[in-house]
Amino acid sequence: MKSKTKIISKKSVIAIDLGGTKISAAVIDYRGKIKHEIKEASYLAGGWSELKLQIVDICRRLIELEGDIYCIGIG
Repeated sequence: MKSKTKIISKKSVIAIDLGGTKISAAVIDYRGKIKHEIKEASYLAGGWSELKLQIVDICRRLIELEGDIYCIGIG
């Protein structure tokens, strides 16, 4: 049986995985292909304020690599 997935946008998305010791982030295209990826230690010692700045910095770097992004998901 064929899936009837509706493609909302052909723009790429940023997916972020916040772990206890590291952050993994990637630009993923509408087909599910990883186009760019960043992995680095998370700045947990600096508290939530530092962690938010790190997430924003990672997103900016990925947007510079990719250009137009449809959305960002964090989990």
